[in-house]
Amino acid sequence: MLGRAIAPGETIFIDTGSTTLAAADTLAAIPGLTIITNSCRLAERLGRSDAIIHLLGGRYGADNAQTTGSAVIQQLQAFRADRAVLTVSAIDPAIGAMDASLDEADIARAMIRNARTVTVLADATKFGRQAAHAVCDIDQIDLILSDGKLQRAHKEALIDRGVELWT
Repeated sequence: MLGRAIAPGETIFIDTGSTTLAAADTLAAIPGLTIITNSCRLAERLGRSDAIIHLLGGRYGADNAQTTGSAVIQQLQAFRADRAVLTVSAIDPAIGAMDASLDEADIARAMIRNARTVTVLADATKFGRQAAHAVCDIDQIDLILSDGKLQRAHKEALIDRGVELWT
């Protein structure tokens, strides 16, 4: 699904996580992308494609092979992207998107500030939940890509709030 959402030549912020890493092969097949990421694994996987990769430097976390901290936030200010592609820990259609990690929420907010559109990758288990750190209000999300297991009430709430949903 992500491959249909992204046009050749786009500049994309993409955060760290198993869901975004799973999208690496799809992204690698789209010509001419510029990718700005804090995910070392994603940068490595996309390094064999024709994409231009900007790996943001910061405090290294081996658990996710990611960089975090104020250095990442500062570097993000130098970029403008067509799209931010994000993963989150929780989505409540009435509240918005949230993350369990303060560092990851800070990075996601910085990506959102400097992106024209926001795409969130989230399976059905993320919906109707809450997490400690706000990422964004639901109306800041342009597109959510999810699996086909999303509850009808969540689908309707997202559509009512103007969020495009692909399952």
